[in-house]
Amino acid sequence: MLILWLGACAAAGYALLRITFWSIEGYRMRKTPGYLPPPPSRLAMSAYRHAGRLLSYLYIGRTRVYGAENLQFEGRLLIGPNHQHGFDPFQFVPHMQGSLRGIGSANILKGPLSGIAAWMGVFAVPTVKGHAERGGGAVVNTCARVLAADPRSRLLMFPQGTLKFDNYEQRPEDYRTGAFRAMQKAQEMIGDEPLAYLPVAIHYRTDSRGASIGRRLLHLLFSPAERFFGSGPKYGATCVIGKPILFTSLPQERHAGTDAMRLAIKALLEQAMNS
Repeated sequence: MLILWLGACAAAGYALLRITFWSIEGYRMRKTPGYLPPPPSRLAMSAYRHAGRLLSYLYIGRTRVYGAENLQFEGRLLIGPNHQHGFDPFQFVPHMQGSLRGIGSANILKGPLSGIAAWMGVFAVPTVKGHAERGGGAVVNTCARVLAADPRSRLLMFPQGTLKFDNYEQRPEDYRTGAFRAMQKAQEMIGDEPLAYLPVAIHYRTDSRGASIGRRLLHLLFSPAERFFGSGPKYGATCVIGKPILFTSLPQERHAGTDAMRLAIKALLEQAMNS
């Protein structure tokens, strides 16, 4: 009995130390533009995938995914989806293997959420309407370091920089150049090694016909939080993952390159909306 008690105390102490560690890391990444917490563990990535799948199914509904095989690209990937909902990563991350880093807004990742995000591989940047509030160059450098760190690096970065609830129109003015600049700097660091942009388009269904009573109740209970997640209740999603586009095949001027990324998402979004 004493051994069990000592073991439980040791486990509780270890858990407290880890929670404290990641809470401090979350605070640091929120306060220091470009700060990169340690990489996520297998446990963290497993939690990301399984919790994301469950939460998305409960709150959004069934997701139809097309092109999941494109996530298996043999090289570095910057994954760039359109950004309409707080649950966007959950539409495709469950179909990934290996590690993933992501960039989020420090304005949203506050309190305990920042520690959880850091544990799962997210690093934050202070933003105002999709633009880095300060330290934009440091953030771009950090993103480039993430991409260059490993031949199978995966970085999730929304080219729009912020949520766009009316995301059916992929307007050029809504796109930021940060993702392109991060790839450009990473390519300089890795030389001729392959680096690609992976366009992803996500379309959410808003028609509640056929929705279960349980799902309707969930949306009713959590309606006050909708402003953090999206423009209103969603009843299923379609996610189309395009083929990787080698960075060297994109226009090398940052605005032209960013627009090429936008057009790739736009084409996939039309496919998602019509599927």
